[in-house]
Amino acid sequence: MEAFKMVDILRRVRHDFGNHLQVINGYLELGWSEEAKNYIDKVIEYMTYEKMLFASLEPESALYFYHQMLSIRDLGVILRYKDIKVDNLELIIKADEPYASIAAVCRKEGLEGDLFFEASFYQETDGVKMVLNRDTGEEVVRMIKG
Repeated sequence: MEAFKMVDILRRVRHDFGNHLQVINGYLELGWSEEAKNYIDKVIEYMTYEKMLFASLEPESALYFYHQMLSIRDLGVILRYKDIKVDNLELIIKADEPYASIAAVCRKEGLEGDLFFEASFYQETDGVKMVLNRDTGEEVVRMIKG
């Protein structure tokens, strides 16, 4: 992964961490300890998901898919990965997926904020099959070829 992408990831993680601390501090200053606890529980759940992403993939793939997840979050979309079973990461990188497809759906439908997608990637003989599932039940399938 290029150094600028790694720095971008670190910058985003530090920014998010600072935001989490500010939210927790705000709840505590208002005396809302139950809300603070609930918020901390949600952050822990999210961090556990991220940990699984890094534990299940090779480092280069984990960083790529994590960076994609952060970029998609900038669109106001939550992305979770269900399955990632690929041998050829270069095809996915070249196609800028899943960001390209999710951004296209958002532009086409004028969507923004509070959206959820689940992505899966499967190695096929002629490329990589990407399956995006929305919380609405809609499914987008794309074959990524070289």
